[in-house]
Amino acid sequence: MKTQSVKLNENWSFRKWESKDEYLPASVPGDVSCDYFANNAIADYYYYDNYKKYSDIQKTDYEYRCVFDLPEEIIAKDVVKIKFKGVDTYSEIYLNGKKIITTENMFLGYTADIKSVAKRKGNVLTVHLKSIFGFMEKNVKHTCIFETDRMYIRKASYQFGWDWAPNNPAYGIYDDVYVWGEDRNGIEEVYCKHRNDGELNFFVELKEETLGADTLLKVKINGKTFEAEGIPGKKNIINAYVKNPELWYPSGYGAQKLYDYELELYVNGKLTDVYKSYTAFREVEMYEGTVNENSLDFCLKVNGVRVFIKGSNWVPQDCYTGSVSDDKYEKHLLLAKEANFNMLRIWGGGIYEKDIFYNICDKLGIMVLQETMFACSDVPADHKNMKQIIEDEMEYQLKRLRHHPCITIWSGGNELFEPFQKAPAAYGRKY
Repeated sequence: MKTQSVKLNENWSFRKWESKDEYLPASVPGDVSCDYFANNAIADYYYYDNYKKYSDIQKTDYEYRCVFDLPEEIIAKDVVKIKFKGVDTYSEIYLNGKKIITTENMFLGYTADIKSVAKRKGNVLTVHLKSIFGFMEKNVKHTCIFETDRMYIRKASYQFGWDWAPNNPAYGIYDDVYVWGEDRNGIEEVYCKHRNDGELNFFVELKEETLGADTLLKVKINGKTFEAEGIPGKKNIINAYVKNPELWYPSGYGAQKLYDYELELYVNGKLTDVYKSYTAFREVEMYEGTVNENSLDFCLKVNGVRVFIKGSNWVPQDCYTGSVSDDKYEKHLLLAKEANFNMLRIWGGGIYEKDIFYNICDKLGIMVLQETMFACSDVPADHKNMKQIIEDEMEYQLKRLRHHPCITIWSGGNELFEPFQKAPAAYGRKY
């Protein structure tokens, strides 16, 4: 069973990599530039083009360090894991002197089993954050606007300069860090499929160690419990039913009912894992029908109701991604709600937003048009191992976001030229 996780967002310090400088206080989530500004009492770095004065900060590698203890209930588990939900972009991560993770994509979460190296007290977590300027490659093959050499780095495009953003490629540990313990017999993934008549299908992927054991799955939802015997194979199914379910509607069209559920795994009669999340009942249709003999209709329907979309583009709220607080997310999304927005488009030159963004949109009834993070360029799937990097990113983000009822439409990106093709040399073409 997964124990209560420990969030490692406190007690961080930093200094230049391989320096003997004194460690200075750091923030996680955060950004190396913001930590530098905070420690040097620089208040005007957001003013005008002052960011240019500090560009050397982003051309330097840094060491981020956290010393932490772990409770016995975590250390005693069969498996102890650590997860970095967001590292921008290149890094090597060490625990007690052993390398546990290498990162190369801002849009991936990174998880490692640290059972063999973690200890009860005095763990030293070290992150070698590497400047992206050591990884930039000359782009002479693929079409790309603004900074053409950003093509081969899986990092937010806007940070290299856009028509609304400065060329200010900030970086850092921009999302939460967690440690937790779990049993070997456990749940890997859960996907809930629903229909508005109340039927629910839970697709449960179990750990390899669980296969072949005597397994029982129980799901608790809306005051009822449903059971299914586990079967050999990676995926198991448990079916449930909610009578006369309340539906989830966009803001202005109805309520936003969310159903919490709890999924339990029993192996040989023992409770070994619990998975908690929520789901909603809503059906979305891009409707194309006949208006008359000369015209076709085109609209979005939610639960069979035609929705008039009112909304906006959503770009990252700050140049320094990790500096955005939860309060800022809540403030801006509440303003969108008060402005009668019912949809926001996550622009493909930014980031896949943090969990808090989608959780709030679920509650407020703000639909999301979610783009993948490609913008105004080719997609260089034929470059080195880029195809595999992109596939890993898509799998991670789709699994992370698929349970959110707010996500109404997925888009492949923003203003792409020759996406996902092994195209001939294209740089310099005129459009």
